[in-house]
Amino acid sequence: MTTPKENNHSFKDTFIVAGLTLLVFALLPLIAALGLAFQFVFVAVAPVALVGTVAYALFTKAEPIIAMIRGIQVPSDVKFWRGHTWARKVAPKCVVVGVDDFAQRLIGPVESVETVAEGNEVAAGDVIATIHRHGRAIPVAAPIAGTVTKVNPVLVSEPGAVNSSPYGRGFIAEIAPVEKGLKGLARGGKAMRWMRDEVDRLVMLAQGGVPVASLPDGGELVGDVSATVDEETWQRLVTAFFES
Repeated sequence: MTTPKENNHSFKDTFIVAGLTLLVFALLPLIAALGLAFQFVFVAVAPVALVGTVAYALFTKAEPIIAMIRGIQVPSDVKFWRGHTWARKVAPKCVVVGVDDFAQRLIGPVESVETVAEGNEVAAGDVIATIHRHGRAIPVAAPIAGTVTKVNPVLVSEPGAVNSSPYGRGFIAEIAPVEKGLKGLARGGKAMRWMRDEVDRLVMLAQGGVPVASLPDGGELVGDVSATVDEETWQRLVTAFFES
């Protein structure tokens, strides 16, 4: 006679399986409700997040990119005039202007800055300031036409700001432009190519001054060119780079 096999499943196991099954069925509505709630939140929040991202991109001012050409700073948020001054439009009727890094490196540590009076009307290329150092000077030309509405008061007590922060605290003046655009000025890649050509031109004009002549080997422009050249060479550099 064949003996029936023992049933290995106890009542306890059956009870556990049944309980788990009931639990799953009980949780299904909750899971479905949570899924619907998540979808509702996503649908409601996604457009807001998208609008916020677009608004941030449109209205948040990006940090300017500063390119380095032979050690000379060329910021992306300014435009350059051929006389080594720059312009940054900060409002429809306000353009901040100053000398570039090239100019302050040529003159060296600035001792004093003379500026025109506020209210003066200037054309592009007119001298709006003169920077002095050890009996030598460079004229600062207005990169745009307009009315000088403000001269930088910092330069009276701290002329060295031109050296330490030529594109910031060491600015020369503010001008209310006569035109909306900044025509005739270079920016971005054009400005970088121009600056590179200016450094190459400096090397040729300096006629072998040791610190300057090292530039073709990849060196950086020294921070005080006027101290390395004689008076004749200095006048040649001023005429070439700062007199229109």
